[in-house]
Amino acid sequence: YRNFLREESDLYRAATQKPSLLCRDYIRITQPHFATTLPTSAEEFYKGLSSGARWQAKSKQKKLIKDFAGDVKIRCFREVGDLDTMIQDVEQVARKSYQRGLGVGFLETSAARSQLRLKAERGWLRGYVLYVTGRPSAFWIGDVNEGTFGSDYLAYDAELGKYSPGMFLIYKVIEGFCEGNGGRVTALDFATGHAQYKQLLSNQGWSESSAYIFAPSLKGISINVVRSLIEGTGQAIQKLLRRTNLL
Repeated sequence: YRNFLREESDLYRAATQKPSLLCRDYIRITQPHFATTLPTSAEEFYKGLSSGARWQAKSKQKKLIKDFAGDVKIRCFREVGDLDTMIQDVEQVARKSYQRGLGVGFLETSAARSQLRLKAERGWLRGYVLYVTGRPSAFWIGDVNEGTFGSDYLAYDAELGKYSPGMFLIYKVIEGFCEGNGGRVTALDFATGHAQYKQLLSNQGWSESSAYIFAPSLKGISINVVRSLIEGTGQAIQKLLRRTNLL
């Protein structure tokens, strides 16, 4: 059994202390979790950024629009009937993104398609795609639940990297959230994992760990031993590389 738990929660303490010594997780991977509460206007949102971030956001937005003669559009996909078009356009960006090179991020699979369909059927899906001169150039996919937009996938076309198209899209979507376009969204949840844009945009954060509980059986205990050896060795190597500035 595994779940991501806040490190200060009672459930986390129980998951890491209650199991027997042989069934307990000794190699817990901790990650930051970022989120933000949104103001009631886009103007207030930008005021909350540092002066440098605010200037960079505005200047790059102007440059992108100017250099491409204003042919810059954003489309929001929400319906089941739009999924094929959205996935096709998103895949054009994803296959050229750095995330794909790392084997993470959006990947068109039957499981991913089913998840997107479920969210569309429930009215939760929000799939934002940025088009520059008609070409998909960035996307941000998530869902809205009880006023919170949960971020799932984000990527941009590296060929347009100097324009920061991913951040352009994020800023424009947040502007829409603050102004109540398409339903009021009052918060963003960026989920676990470190990223510079998350730190820039977040006003909340905490640590989470993935806690495993292993079955009290020969198989469960064997898996715990093997995993502890592999993950423990990996973490030791990472620490060494950090100390020598080689990571």
